Amino acid sequence: MQLINMTPHEVKVGGLTIQPCGTVARVREIELLMRYIQGPCMLCGDQATDQTPGTCRHQFSVIPVCQLENGEVESIPEALHQDTYYIVSKLVAQVAKHPAVVCVTGFIRDSTGRITGASGLAYYK
Repeated sequence: MQLINMTPHEVKVGGLTIQPCGTVARVREIELLMRYIQGPCMLCGDQATDQTPGTCRHQFSVIPVCQLENGEVESIPEALHQDTYYIVSKLVAQVAKHPAVVCVTGFIRDSTGRITGASGLAYYK
């Protein structure tokens, strides 16, 4: 069995420390522009609303509001090798939905609450 760490940091699980392989698996993000909102004036902070224009003559900020969707998983081999587990982020595991694409589970913390490892691996179906 082989464990390939496709995160950007080392993973400690089951008494092992697994170094990153150098390739980070990610989920492509699809961004759909839905509308724009008007923010405060970038110079004086004057607030404008849809009903009331700002009283200053400066430039008001226009802020895009987008809808995000998860796209395809990137950087995981198309043909997964038998007896190999690919350790990825939780989001990548959720989107991949494959028993060989796993994330850590059961975080182990030190006395300050910092994560020092994990008790196991998990996949989503």
